[in-house]
Amino acid sequence: MRITQLSSFAPSFLTGLLVALMMLAVFPQLRTSHQTAPEPNHSRLPDDGLSSSISYSEAVSKAGPSVVNIYARGVKILEKKQRWDPQFGTLTVVKKKPYEALGSGVIMREDGVILTNYHLLAGAGDVAVMLNDGREAPVSLIGIDVEADLAVLKLEMQKVKPIEIAVSKKAMIGDVVLAIGNPHGVGQTVTHGIISAKEVTDVNSKNPLQSYLQTDAAINQGNSGGALIDHRGRLLGINTFIDRNLGSVSFAIPSDRAIQTMEEILAGRGWLGFNAISVAPQMAKKHNLPVGLLIRKISPNGPADVSKLVPGDIITAIDQAPIVDPQTSMTHIAKSEPGTVIELTVWRQGRFSRITTEVGARPN
Repeated sequence: MRITQLSSFAPSFLTGLLVALMMLAVFPQLRTSHQTAPEPNHSRLPDDGLSSSISYSEAVSKAGPSVVNIYARGVKILEKKQRWDPQFGTLTVVKKKPYEALGSGVIMREDGVILTNYHLLAGAGDVAVMLNDGREAPVSLIGIDVEADLAVLKLEMQKVKPIEIAVSKKAMIGDVVLAIGNPHGVGQTVTHGIISAKEVTDVNSKNPLQSYLQTDAAINQGNSGGALIDHRGRLLGINTFIDRNLGSVSFAIPSDRAIQTMEEILAGRGWLGFNAISVAPQMAKKHNLPVGLLIRKISPNGPADVSKLVPGDIITAIDQAPIVDPQTSMTHIAKSEPGTVIELTVWRQGRFSRITTEVGARPN
């Protein structure tokens, strides 16, 4: 009985097998219809730049040789007191302290001109520089701008590489920046961040009109005077200080302004000898004052002092040009050659007057 059933099933089985083989011959794609789909070949995917890691090594390699380490030694005056001595009369007692400072600088020209921060050199007697490649050389001080916190040095060495300059006013908030310097004397290092704000003022008590680039790239002790560069290795600013009260916010002098100051120091700058803050339209309206430059301090025996300007005066115009942008007006004075006579329109206790003064040479 079982043999009869098997023999009747065999012709049907053979017929089905023959039909299946014919279908595979006619439609070969059926052979893979139930196979597992192949793994995608990621190596052939187009490179959209997102999957690859981002590196700024080229920018650092380009700018690094133009950033130097600065070592300064000197004596700082901590305190001055006067006391009466029966034998010698009035004596001035000066309390001093020896100090050493570490910082950074940026090579700006092939002839060895270096820009750095003035506060690194205040009171320094000896200053030395070490290049990126380990070479050491003495430097000479060309000039300073205390209010801008900038100093110009001259490196006594040949074959130095100046940094490439970017136009800092074209930088945008959110642009990537790198800070190169010598933090804590450990050698040249790089920190990374973005531009957080532009044209930040009122953060430097010695010069409230000075504007800065604000960044979250760390600028620690020793980074001062170093380079803030863009992603192409071009100078955007001179790293100056960090305000830890604001959460480690760092500030750099924009390259446009730093270069202008450097050129003025090299050429000889005009100077009136006063420290001022801006009276902006909003402040002027609130306090019923004119827009202009409010004098806070007068340098003894300077041009402003000789011309009888006093703290509290507000300069509203220079050579009859109204003061709209305080920084531009200060630049106009700085670019004036010593000996140039200019006319100031001055507001004092509710009255306007015109005062003629002669531009002096900024003391170094």
